[in-house]
Amino acid sequence: MQPQPVRAVPPVPVHTVYIPGPLVFLEHPMQIHCPACNQMIVTRISYQPGALAWLSCGGLALVGCWLGCCLIPFCVDAMQDVQHFCPCCNAFLGVHKRL
Repeated sequence: MQPQPVRAVPPVPVHTVYIPGPLVFLEHPMQIHCPACNQMIVTRISYQPGALAWLSCGGLALVGCWLGCCLIPFCVDAMQDVQHFCPCCNAFLGVHKRL
């Protein structure tokens, strides 16, 4: 009997996959990694009326602020939702909802 030649088994590559947790957006610009363009960026923010602004407007109208005063929540940034965008590729990244 002749000995069998030993065949070398090529190593199996191991890939580590990082699965990030949910990203929580805040009310100010944040430094994050953009998933669309793979750049490290500081987000560009814009304000949009959300549930808090609409409920405040309705509450002011019910109290009797009829002559335009009920529209004040739409002019105050602290009452509106904050949308985050990438300044490089303009991709929408997320939103911070006030309510």
